[in-house]
Amino acid sequence: MNSHNLKLFFGMFATILLLPATGQAYFTTNQTATKLSENTVMYTIDYRFGLENRGLIMPIGAIRENGEETKYLKYDLTDKNGDSVTIGKTAGFVFTSDKDVEIIDNQYYLPPNKVAVFTLVTLLTIADEEMTKNMNLSLSVRSLPFTMIINDVEHPNRLNPSELKYYKTPEVKFEK
Repeated sequence: MNSHNLKLFFGMFATILLLPATGQAYFTTNQTATKLSENTVMYTIDYRFGLENRGLIMPIGAIRENGEETKYLKYDLTDKNGDSVTIGKTAGFVFTSDKDVEIIDNQYYLPPNKVAVFTLVTLLTIADEEMTKNMNLSLSVRSLPFTMIINDVEHPNRLNPSELKYYKTPEVKFEK
């Protein structure tokens, strides 16, 4: 391959990489774990969502419970080995400040061709008697359902496990 063709190839490759993505977006952009006290942590996971030519219905509610699928985002607390733990009490919700998002029937509605940032906020409080020595906990999203609206027809969907593996916060260390 001569020098001119090589420059042309790399120029086209760089242009493709730098073009804005307009097709779809559903990825996490930030994860935090903030210790508010010896027994309380605030976990957050930010994620961008939006689809070209499709409206979206997204969850506001977030729960930790197992069981049948719901319209709520589901999350788990995991230890340093990645095992789910049931200690502590949690409260979670999803919010967005994006002006293009409406609340309809207790869920977010994002119109077609718009992208919004959503934030899962979860508070965890652990009672003193539940604490163990050197306990490290993180939060991960187990299920993120959403509904695509195509030609006024609703199509329920959810992120798959390979996409959800990035929806995880850093660990927080609790010490007794």
